[in-house]
Amino acid sequence: KARPAADVLDDGVRFIVEVDLPGVNKQDVDVRVIDGGRALTISGAQPVHEHEEGWVNEPEESHTWVQRERPLGGGARAFETTVWFPEAVESGQIEAEMSDGLLVVTASKAKKEEGVKITV
Repeated sequence: KARPAADVLDDGVRFIVEVDLPGVNKQDVDVRVIDGGRALTISGAQPVHEHEEGWVNEPEESHTWVQRERPLGGGARAFETTVWFPEAVESGQIEAEMSDGLLVVTASKAKKEEGVKITV
């Protein structure tokens, strides 16, 4: 699986996660809170486009690839990344937006419990 680039910002109240997902549709992205709110997993599939007309997976005998970095063939290439937070987040207070290949996830930090008096 590919691992997309991700940045995490702590603004004191929440964590803001930005993930580069060029060419990915938002319906192909899965965002999950795991490990009791301590981590966020972002996974999905990035479409792999066919080459332009006349290109095939292997060049004709008279042709030679000079550079070959893009995946070949149709279908999709899976990706996944996990972001670990230094503090837990509230799973019910997470928002995700996707625009122009950038996924932005905003996760509010969990409230820290004050000392609880235990009656003996």
